[in-house]
Amino acid sequence: MASQLFRTKSADQLIRESEEPDRQMKRTLSALDLTALGIGAIVGAGIFSLVGTASAGETYSSKIKTPLMNFIIGWMSGAEVRLGRPGAGPALVISLVVAAIACAFAALCYAELASMIPISGSAYTYSYATLGEIFAWIIGWDLILEYAVGNMAVAVSWSGYFVKLLYSLFGLKLPLWMVSDHATAVDMIHELGELNRGWAEKGLKQLDIGIGVNSGSVRVGDMGSKIRKAYTAMGDAVNVASRLEGRTKHYGAGILVGEASRKLVQDVVFKEIDRIKVKGKDEAITIYEPVGMETHVERKILDELKLWQQTLRQYRGQLWDQVEVSLLNLQRMNPDCYLYKLYASEVVAKRRNPPPADWDGVTVFDEK
Repeated sequence: MASQLFRTKSADQLIRESEEPDRQMKRTLSALDLTALGIGAIVGAGIFSLVGTASAGETYSSKIKTPLMNFIIGWMSGAEVRLGRPGAGPALVISLVVAAIACAFAALCYAELASMIPISGSAYTYSYATLGEIFAWIIGWDLILEYAVGNMAVAVSWSGYFVKLLYSLFGLKLPLWMVSDHATAVDMIHELGELNRGWAEKGLKQLDIGIGVNSGSVRVGDMGSKIRKAYTAMGDAVNVASRLEGRTKHYGAGILVGEASRKLVQDVVFKEIDRIKVKGKDEAITIYEPVGMETHVERKILDELKLWQQTLRQYRGQLWDQVEVSLLNLQRMNPDCYLYKLYASEVVAKRRNPPPADWDGVTVFDEK
């Protein structure tokens, strides 16, 4: 087994095998295509923005993004750690020249490999002939991942530049559904939770954000005068989204989604939170919190949502005894859920001051 993993092939054998009809592959990429692919994966899009950052330096408000070398230098010198990256200034030109020289030597190395084993000129073929099959297999996958991951990063970077270019030159701003997916907000809340757990372990302050999502017709464009302009969105749908963002703290939810947006999304599981009237609106709207993608939500979460829907029906029917029992069961299933504690306090308040018999179960907010 070990001998098969570390077996090598001579250059003559590799050349003979590559010339066999059943092993030959049709070459579709030209020299220009390969050059563009390599430059795109190696240079990327970051060089056009990172050069300025590296020259001028960058300051962070947190230690998380600060390079490890800053802490090492601070520990060795006894000086205060700088949170950020010091500016390189004109010396950055020297580093670019050094990098160019290093790239030239790497190109010469690949040229040497191609001349020694004239098949594909790759590190894969060379490692097969000198190190063994297992090393060739590892290097082959490394090369595939290098180009795949590298070009995905370039595509994401260039898309961001392209969106900004459209706005800078033509005043065009693409809608959010074209530049991000509807699960972005869920991912933001999830990542924030991971960050908060790490900060809590280190004794640092935690951060909370609230996101309001709504859909509808709005006016989008440059608003203002010739002296001062601001690209913004205006309309009733925008106002509702702003009100929902303000209600996230009240309900202890990271994201609140309006009724209109809820109807447009099919592959996300939502949790109904309440029916509310926000300031400036006469009609009540149902608000939801996204739980996760349908394919990722566990069965126990779905059971909890089913019991919660039953609890909401009992709550709006003023069946306070049944609501209290259901809330106790829900709190056992999810002790950390603030929403259940909020509704338990609302039940206590409504027992003291019962709503009218024709109460529709709507919560009215007079503040933004």
